[in-house]
Amino acid sequence: MRINAIRLRNVRRFGPEGIALEDLAPGLNVLTAPNEFGKSTLLDALRFAFFVKDSSREQKTAGSLRSHGATDDPFVEVAFEAGGERYRLAKRFAEGRKGSMTRLELLSGGASLLGDDADDRLKALLGADKMQAGPTGLLWVGQGDSLRSIVTQDKTSATREQAETMASLLAGEVSAISGSDDARKVAAAATEALKALETPKNRKATGKLAEAEAIVGALRQRLQAAQARVDRSAKLRDELAAKRAELASLDDPEDAARRRAELAEAEKRAADGERLRSERGHTEELIERDRLEQQRAEERRQELADKVKRLSELRKTAGMAAHALDGLEQDRGMAKKDREAARRKRAAAQEQSAVIREKLDRWQRIDNARRARSERKQLLDNLDAAQQAAKSLVEIEQVASQPPIDLNRLREAEQAVDRAEARLSAASPELTVESGGPVSVDGVEVGAGQGARISGEGRISVAGTVMTLALPGREALREEVQTAKANRDRLFSEMNVTSLSEAQDREDARIRAGAMRDAARRELRRLAPDGIDALRVRIGTLEEGASEGAAPDEGRPELEQALLKAAEAERAAAEEERRLSEILDQLADKRTQAALELEVMRREAAALDADLGDEAEQEASRKKLDEEIAAVESRIGARRLQIEAIEKALRDVKRAEKDVERLRGVEANERRRSESLGKDIVRIETELKGLYADGVEAELAELADELAIAEQRLAKLQERRGALRLIVDLIAEEEETRRETIVAPVMKALDPMLERVFGDARLRFDSEWNPEKLERPGQPEDVRSLSAGTREQIAILTRLAFARLMAERGNPMPVILDDALGYADDSRARKLFGVLHEVAEETQIIVLTCHDRLFRDLGGQGLEPTPFPET
Repeated sequence: MRINAIRLRNVRRFGPEGIALEDLAPGLNVLTAPNEFGKSTLLDALRFAFFVKDSSREQKTAGSLRSHGATDDPFVEVAFEAGGERYRLAKRFAEGRKGSMTRLELLSGGASLLGDDADDRLKALLGADKMQAGPTGLLWVGQGDSLRSIVTQDKTSATREQAETMASLLAGEVSAISGSDDARKVAAAATEALKALETPKNRKATGKLAEAEAIVGALRQRLQAAQARVDRSAKLRDELAAKRAELASLDDPEDAARRRAELAEAEKRAADGERLRSERGHTEELIERDRLEQQRAEERRQELADKVKRLSELRKTAGMAAHALDGLEQDRGMAKKDREAARRKRAAAQEQSAVIREKLDRWQRIDNARRARSERKQLLDNLDAAQQAAKSLVEIEQVASQPPIDLNRLREAEQAVDRAEARLSAASPELTVESGGPVSVDGVEVGAGQGARISGEGRISVAGTVMTLALPGREALREEVQTAKANRDRLFSEMNVTSLSEAQDREDARIRAGAMRDAARRELRRLAPDGIDALRVRIGTLEEGASEGAAPDEGRPELEQALLKAAEAERAAAEEERRLSEILDQLADKRTQAALELEVMRREAAALDADLGDEAEQEASRKKLDEEIAAVESRIGARRLQIEAIEKALRDVKRAEKDVERLRGVEANERRRSESLGKDIVRIETELKGLYADGVEAELAELADELAIAEQRLAKLQERRGALRLIVDLIAEEEETRRETIVAPVMKALDPMLERVFGDARLRFDSEWNPEKLERPGQPEDVRSLSAGTREQIAILTRLAFARLMAERGNPMPVILDDALGYADDSRARKLFGVLHEVAEETQIIVLTCHDRLFRDLGGQGLEPTPFPET
């Protein structure tokens, strides 16, 4: 099969104008277009055209082809070749069965097939009646499909149909090597028998085997339970003897008397604990009070030292502040002198600027007088031109203001007359005089060899004989001609013209006059924006020959330059004055702040002098505080010695208290243990009586015999399952060997492609014809673990191999790839492009892609979309 053209109209984004791909090459064809161009729509339209029937439920699915908001039905047309014949398939998808249409036309001749007949013929040509079935389901790869089905091993209906297609393509090889069917029959019988013993999927035991395993398991559990009871009985007897011996040891009277004597002695030693703890607490409180008193004395001593130090610092700082204050006064005097000099400079610059500005004003008055004379002359010229333009505008307005002529109505009336006369002429027969003559036709002489059209009353006179030719319907046609002419003449009269050409000339003149009127108005507005009268008033305001006055000695540029220098000098003087004023303000602020700080320091020093007194008084205060601190430290040392003695006595008391606690705990523990042992002895004796009553030893022997019989039966069933498994596995291995032989034609086509793209590599298929392993030297890899790009490339190469195999068998089928190889790097892409060119020598390939840069090196015939051809 080969596709020659694809044409769509009203299909999704392709509206009424449609799209067509014409003259597809038998080899490699490439359509490069951006995203959302509609490439996938082209493939969907092909699938719907070939596989969706008018009467099927899929007709609703075909509604997805309809353009958004469109009312016209989607229409698809495909020109193709198959089996040596050329066909054209046309399909329209309406909302209901009534409006739908399928037509298959044999271009070399023969009747066209419609509806179901056409669909049946398509099924025979394509080898399938579903989108995902047959060669097209395998070789027409939609957007994203290259990463599904053939490489994912998803058991969907589509992949099952593709697997069936692959198997059918290899049917010839299967029949050649399969031999007899006996092995399959044996395998089927063994598999059926094996199903009675285990499940096919996970080989879990079932039926009699599961029942035997359950019986053996139950008996083993019962045997284990009986053995556990026997073991439990022996353990309980040992435990009972041990507990009775322990209870006897707890009742020894000598141990009890010894522990009571130890307890009395420990309680006596622990009696002094409360008194010692109270005494220690009181002593610690006294130490804490002494520490607080010591801390306050040390703080007073430190405060005295800080005040003495602060007084010394204040006296030193006050002297430095007084010196700094004098320096600030000197700085202020100098800044005042500098500011006065800056003020004098600014006044001189201002005086100079005033003189220069007066001279520049004289120059400005002279320039104004000159511009006034020039402007008056220009305005006089504009006034003359404006008056002339106003006069011309009046003449143009007369033409432009004429009413417009409806040329369309006149043309329609003229065409109506032409059509009526043409119909009358067509209804008038033509009379030809072949010999003899003359003959009079409606009063016109017609000689031999001449002809005349009978358009009048149809009166014919021949040698004195007058005949009237009756022409039915001519009167009505003549009346139609007269009516059309009357309507045309009425319109001519209404529009005051005699012909269509005259009306056209007048309308052209009116339009040209309108354009000239607009131009004249623009010119008039340019010459006199406020009107001619306003222009005259403006001219009157400009005095002829205004006096200029005497010009200054200096030129305008020199004056302007001098003014800039004077202004710059004034600005610099003002800036200097401002800067010095700011400095004076800052110095005043600093002087005020320094005087304030000096006064504060003097007051603080006076207060410290009054508080501390002279140096003798300061030394007496320090000595008194040192003696007070030494007395407190002495008392704290004595009390710490007292606490150490108390702590030593308390350690003996703590040891006695722990002995009391330990001995009382031992007594309580022995009492609780004795009670617990008594309860355990009773419990064990009761449990032993129950075990003896069950006859556990006899039950154990019976269960051992039953288990031996059940295990023998289970072993026989397991031996049967093993034999059946062996038969099935051996036959499966043989089938695998045969399958490897069957796949040889595919691998013959696929191996060179794999070697070209991946180097030394070979592909293995599973039983469903899905790629399973990519074998490379030293590293067989699961296809599902490969990258998306590699999986896509394997899927495309596999399809190309089947396409090449079909071509070799005389049944070539087009390969369509929609946005494939998007994951390929540049190196792989170039190798795959070479493979595509090789396969395209044997079968047609159509590539739809949005990757212009990537596929620029692919080559092949570039497809240029055109609008749907008009028929």
